Amino acid sequence: MSDGFESKIVLARNKSPIQYHVSHEAIKSMLSALNAQGFPIQDFALDSLTGKIRCRLRTPRTQYPLKRTIVVPLMGPQFPQIYEAGRHGKLVLFCWDVWEPLWHAWVKHLIATKPKLVIVTARQSAIFLSEKVPDVHIKYVPEAINTNDYKSGRPLHERTLDVLELGRRHTGWHDAVTNVLAANEYKHFFEFAPKEVIFPTSRSFVDGLADTKVSVCFPSSLTHPKRSGCVETTTQRYLESMASGCLVLGHAPAELCDMFGFNPVVEVDWVSPSKQLIDILNNVERYEGFAQKATIRAREVGSWELRSKMVAAMLREKV
Repeated sequence: MSDGFESKIVLARNKSPIQYHVSHEAIKSMLSALNAQGFPIQDFALDSLTGKIRCRLRTPRTQYPLKRTIVVPLMGPQFPQIYEAGRHGKLVLFCWDVWEPLWHAWVKHLIATKPKLVIVTARQSAIFLSEKVPDVHIKYVPEAINTNDYKSGRPLHERTLDVLELGRRHTGWHDAVTNVLAANEYKHFFEFAPKEVIFPTSRSFVDGLADTKVSVCFPSSLTHPKRSGCVETTTQRYLESMASGCLVLGHAPAELCDMFGFNPVVEVDWVSPSKQLIDILNNVERYEGFAQKATIRAREVGSWELRSKMVAAMLREKV
């Protein structure tokens, strides 16, 4: 590697006036972790009219020499940003939320823009794109969290919040257990209205998870199948819950089990979900060892410190 190699690769921080979403915390964490690996962050306004026009016409950047490579984080199908970023350097894309219904749209835009490297957080999507766009290096890198931001908290039986459903929820499971939990006077936290925020600050979010017994996690393929299609992927909510010492109840994506080396989730009993949940809460101390095992493993395999080293190696090899 030549001196100053990393300086040729910059991380794009989007300074466009777009509405904030909690998922942007994942982008911030990724940028911070890669910055710690020696890659500088630069501010760009990527969601411009130029990008939208180029995207509509599928016109890649003007072909002039560019020594710089720009790493562009994309939360979902932000295709205009790809075309706009291509005006600033050779492209590397880091992509969350690459769902099956838009797989062919991704293929179309990747063929048009020809990135140097595409990193995808969903394994099924990475496999599909690799087959359809063989001329582009496409790699799977699972989601991650800053594990040190979370605290494992007290033993499960000492926690005061019984059941937590953060963000999107599985309507069938939720409806099956809500009245039973209320009748048994268990504390059940969930969003009463769309986009309602249960924990309004980062500190309350961390403290809330550390005081939760059961955190309910389902993949988007089960909660929003029209949006996600067949893509069953690990999200940071699983890792956040486990790093906080919660017992996770729901369904584990195959890639999560492969990452951990075992299934760290208590799978829902769909025959009698309310009976299963009440039994867990009445005997939660039985699950303490299982939850602790998942916490230890989440901190071993789910950190941005680990993931950023993987990405840095890919950048140095492929770019």
